[in-house]
Amino acid sequence: MKWNLSKEGILTIDDFDGFSSSSRRPWEDRPEMIHEIVIREDIKVIPDHSFCYCSHVRKLSLPSSLKVIGKSAFCGCKALEWLVIPEGVEVICESAFHECDALSHISLPTTVERLEYLALGANSQVLQRVDVAHGNRYFRSVHGILFNADMSALLMFPGGRRRSDYPVPESVRVIGENAFAYARYLRNVTLPQKLERLETGAFEFASNIRSIFIPDTVRVIPMYAFFCCKRLKVVRLPETLEGLGSEAFANCSRLSDFTIPKGVTILDYAVLAGCPIREIIIPEGVTEINSCAFYDCAKLKKITFPESLEAIWEKAFNGCTALKKVCLPDKVWHVTDDAFPKGVIIHKNNQNKEQADNKA
Repeated sequence: MKWNLSKEGILTIDDFDGFSSSSRRPWEDRPEMIHEIVIREDIKVIPDHSFCYCSHVRKLSLPSSLKVIGKSAFCGCKALEWLVIPEGVEVICESAFHECDALSHISLPTTVERLEYLALGANSQVLQRVDVAHGNRYFRSVHGILFNADMSALLMFPGGRRRSDYPVPESVRVIGENAFAYARYLRNVTLPQKLERLETGAFEFASNIRSIFIPDTVRVIPMYAFFCCKRLKVVRLPETLEGLGSEAFANCSRLSDFTIPKGVTILDYAVLAGCPIREIIIPEGVTEINSCAFYDCAKLKKITFPESLEAIWEKAFNGCTALKKVCLPDKVWHVTDDAFPKGVIIHKNNQNKEQADNKA
């Protein structure tokens, strides 16, 4: 491997011969000295983890010979503000630019054909736009918003875009992973009527969104979908919905009213944890309430359980300090000791029936 770090903080790489992702990087002990990275011509692949957490790098020069940017190659380069991927690059691997939190602009060439998981990061509050060169057969940018080529998937709505309302194009069938994450100015999103799928963390940390209406064509709300949407107050879910993923609405600190659709059968881990809901009706068909499902819902006073319920797992209602008593259906065979806060009175339906019969 040939490299040089100048007194001005410019790290120049002439070749990566002999370097692998398991190798110790020669500059690993002095990342704060690196302010610019220059990759020389003829290099085709930047190996995995090459420059991760070089947190003072502000400028990056990549060669036209480059084809692949490896996994986590520039992960954690927190001072990098502008990213131009040169013509010739075909693949940007997993987390290549993850945690590059100062990025305001990203420019992709015509040649990029694959963006792996978190290749461009999980969005950020300062990202203004993602541009794609005209002629790319795999991706497309419209007003700085990243889509796949036929606009059936919205991949990234830059978190720093100063736009309060956004109607998602009707062609979109998939909202991609972290697509609207950290969109701090966005207040209202209109989803297309033929939307089929939200992916993990689609709107997480979108702190200004007030309401969301999910079309009937969506079957599952995935994990972290609306995690920590602090101003979300109104949620409309289709009755045909079949699943609510882990922490899907956790820490939505203004979500005081929530209706669980009838098609849901399991309430997953921490699905509504930390929400200020006062009453919840668990619909018939739900068989399990998983760990921490309603953890720290401190205002929750009333729960209606379905006859179908069989199990309530660890800390499902722990931290629900306003809860004083609950009445469980007869089919419940398992309730962990810490499922409810200490002091909550727990009855079974058959106990209430026996008491009523005795009084009669």
